[in-house]
Parts: sequence; C-alpha cells; structure tokens
Amino acid sequence: GLGRGRCGVGRGRKMAEGIAMPGSRTEGMPGARTEGVAMPTAPRTEDLLAEAVRTNAETEELSGVALSGLQRQGEQLQATRHRTEDTRATVREAGVVLRSMRWAICKHDVCLAAVIVVLLAVDTLLAYRLATNDGSIA
Repeated sequence: GLGRGRCGVGRGRKMAEGIAMPGSRTEGMPGARTEGVAMPTAPRTEDLLAEAVRTNAETEELSGVALSGLQRQGEQLQATRHRTEDTRATVREAGVVLRSMRWAICKHDVCLAAVIVVLLAVDTLLAYRLATNDGSIA
C-alpha cells in the first residue's frame, strides 16, 4: 500500500504527496516532484486518486450503515432469545398446572364413580327388601 515502501517508513507518504524518492518506483514518473521541482501530474492519475478517495469514503459510510444494521439485528436476536426463554418457562409452568388439573379431575371422577356405586348398592338393597318383604320397607 502507500503506507510503507520497500526501504522503510515514510516513503508511502512522500509517494502519495507526489515526491519521488531516489530509487523509488515513482522516480522518473510524470507528475512526481524531484529535488523540490514540481512536475505536472497526469490528469488521469489525479482523477483515479480522487475516485479512489470517493470510493473509500462511500465504502466507509456503507460499512458504518451495515455495522449499525448488524448491531440492531444482534440486539433483536438477543431480545427474541429472551422472549423465547420466557415463553418456554411459561409453557413449562402451564404444563405443571394442566397436570395438576388433570389429577384433580381424575380424583373427582373416582369419587363420583364411588358415589354412583354406593347409590346403586342402596337401590339394589331397597329393591331386594321390597321384593322379599311383601312391598314394605320396614
């Protein structure tokens, strides 16, 4: 890149400023300055450099937008995960309540069946008494 040359630090900045360093790749290039004398730069090079700077700025802006979008998505995922965990806890609690209600219903059904059996036994005994005692209960 422009930040470091083959021979050390700082060469890239000098090359970016258009100053040719002895032995550098820009020595003798059109638009490079040598020994304090400004050489005319090629308009195409300046246009390419300006376009590169614009592209870099656009890329930074787009990456900032993308990063903020990803951060929002991450926050949404975290919130969704917490809501999912809360929903699972609620479902577990509801399962416990439903099982206890089912058990209570079973107990009531057993009690009701026992009452029906007792009443049937009483009715059967009363019918037997009436049949064997000439229609009198006493």
